[in-house]
Amino acid sequence: MPLFNAVKIYGNDVAPVLEPGERLLAMGMVHTHYSGDTSALESEGGDPHRPASSQGLVDGVDWTGVQYNQDRVNRAIGGSSGSGSAASWGGQAWQAIKARAVGNLDWAVTDRRLLLLDKDNANPPTFSVHFAVPREAIRSARRRGKILFQWGRVEVRFADDSMVAMVLAIVDVGAARNFVRALETGAARG
Repeated sequence: MPLFNAVKIYGNDVAPVLEPGERLLAMGMVHTHYSGDTSALESEGGDPHRPASSQGLVDGVDWTGVQYNQDRVNRAIGGSSGSGSAASWGGQAWQAIKARAVGNLDWAVTDRRLLLLDKDNANPPTFSVHFAVPREAIRSARRRGKILFQWGRVEVRFADDSMVAMVLAIVDVGAARNFVRALETGAARG
């Protein structure tokens, strides 16, 4: 069980961004500062700021020392951040998460959609939909924790064979379990 029930705390504040008759099942925070290997998401267009690297762990040695393949290091520590083209559901979700690398980004599962919500710091907070995925586009979700403070990491696989990984909790796995349960069964435990 998550440390607190975000639906009870923020449900009334999220209600204005939901469609008529849409029911909020579960919600929580996305930790955007934890990233794994993004090479499978950047393979089509590539990141112009990232030099090409080898497939091995070591890219080379120069006067500064051993140069490690950053994609391999990130994958070892944080796993894969996802896969898919920029136009895929996984690519779009990753871009939405990446665009909010600083600030408050929350997730919400409803009976119709998976939402990424921008949340301001007002009291009470105001939410707006940053990105939405219809439930029909989601094939599966499962908790895939990592060793270093990513126990609440979840991988969401989409019908177009793309995937995005989200860190929903650092140490607490309850938020991740609640997220997966809400997507799989349409119900969450409070």
